[in-house]
Amino acid sequence: AYERPLNDICARQSEIAESSATQHHAKVAPAERTQINEAPTHDLVAFKHYTQAKLLIEASRFSRSGEADLEKAVQLLGIAVARDPQFVIAYCQLAPPSKALFL
Repeated sequence: AYERPLNDICARQSEIAESSATQHHAKVAPAERTQINEAPTHDLVAFKHYTQAKLLIEASRFSRSGEADLEKAVQLLGIAVARDPQFVIAYCQLAPPSKALFL
């Protein structure tokens, strides 16, 4: 059972990762445990844009509207990093679609 409020999505993801590691008897190093428990952002709107962008990037590989999906993903990731300039994984996710579109 996951006992965190629904609006704390990052904590919920950490709980799921910890539970999965425990159930599979995986050894998690202290540094990895810290990373699992650290929220990538505390801005839920930025996280929502990031998540939507990730889905678009994945869908673009199989979609006829791939370029449009990538453009929308870049836009959403831009909003995410504007809302939270410390949202490192959003910056990382921004590179591949930007490269595909502009090179």
